[in-house]
Amino acid sequence: MADYIIYTKDLSLQAARAAEPVRVLQRKPLVTDLGCFSVAGSDCAVEEHAFSSGRGLRVRRPVKAGEAVLTVPLHHCWSAERARQVPELASLASLPDEDLMALHLLLERAKGPTGWNATHLRILPEEYDMTPFWSDSELARLDGELQATSRKLATQVQTDFAAIIKTAQGKGEDGMLLQAGIDLESFKWAKATLWSRCTDLSVKKDAAPQRFLVPGFDLANCDQSLPVAFCVSETSVILKAAKDLQEGEELCINYGPHPNNHLLLWYGFVIDENPCTSITIEFPVDAAAAGFLESLGAQMRDAEPGSGRVTARCQPSFRDPIPCAMLFAAAVCNGICALGQTSLNVEQELAALELLTKILPPASDVQPLPQTLDHRQRCALVLLTADDRVLATVHSAAAKEESPVKCQTEEVSAAGYADGHGSNSDGRSGSNICCCDGCHS
Repeated sequence: MADYIIYTKDLSLQAARAAEPVRVLQRKPLVTDLGCFSVAGSDCAVEEHAFSSGRGLRVRRPVKAGEAVLTVPLHHCWSAERARQVPELASLASLPDEDLMALHLLLERAKGPTGWNATHLRILPEEYDMTPFWSDSELARLDGELQATSRKLATQVQTDFAAIIKTAQGKGEDGMLLQAGIDLESFKWAKATLWSRCTDLSVKKDAAPQRFLVPGFDLANCDQSLPVAFCVSETSVILKAAKDLQEGEELCINYGPHPNNHLLLWYGFVIDENPCTSITIEFPVDAAAAGFLESLGAQMRDAEPGSGRVTARCQPSFRDPIPCAMLFAAAVCNGICALGQTSLNVEQELAALELLTKILPPASDVQPLPQTLDHRQRCALVLLTADDRVLATVHSAAAKEESPVKCQTEEVSAAGYADGHGSNSDGRSGSNICCCDGCHS
């Protein structure tokens, strides 16, 4: 059997299991009529709702995929351009866009009910859970890289605020900031609001994206399985349903293919089974197989010079626990199939699957993620146990492969491998290990 390297973090659950559960206090959010944010005469088909996971949007009636559910005029949105139109901020217009937007939020918030977009300000969260605002003891639960990045970002916020104070003093506007109660803590809140709730949009064709904070739109939670479902015109931002929904169902959007470290750093949450979460397994293979395995999604790196071999790095994940590249790599480097072979018969697939179960370390006793931990503790636990849970998912998927379908790719020429191959990334896992869209069965 060939040598393999599996990259994992500390998979121990001992500390997590010993942690004392803390009940999360649920706050009843203020209910807001989102129609006040929409274009006059347009149909607002969504409303704010308190789900068990937090606030979000739910549809007020049945909607079809692609149907507009909220249309917000750009003149109701927060942006750097809008901030530069505020008389109190005119002398600070040279500040970076994000800092100017943060000051605009705080300035209007200080005005209370008479401030611009006061209704929107009222429904913004009072605090956030992004890691730059965690205590040292809370950060200690995270890996070293995320700790370092979080501290670096927290320091950057302090540096940004110091630059604002210096600029304001030079312009004689420091009194305005003091009167509005703008200090470092409130500035942190404003930056967190922008990080977690803004959307980058191109208002005109081929124009550079601009950052907007869109009232109502910013209540939509994340579902990474959905396609993009919003658009922008020169006058409005239009939120659309990404799929058919019945009355009362939650409407979500896709924040992008981000791993949990990114989501926790910039948004303050994690996804239990994030489709971007993966482990890495390396297979030493003949260099002649590199092009084909790379076309299936494997990442290649050179092995020892002159060995005639390369290393194929495969990444099973929650979304695709048995990627076709990994199945082929196991088959190629152990002689189950010949070099240049672009399909596996049933016996070869079964042999490769059996081999994978021997290559991978046994899955640990994975306990269900507790629902009663403090939010930050639970986020840290999701990150800590991610590799262990992916590994368990891979083993489970392999065990379900009782009657695998034939794994068949497109024909390739003798001169090279055909373009167009890709790993199965449509969210199916386990029983479907086919590596081209035409073979799902």
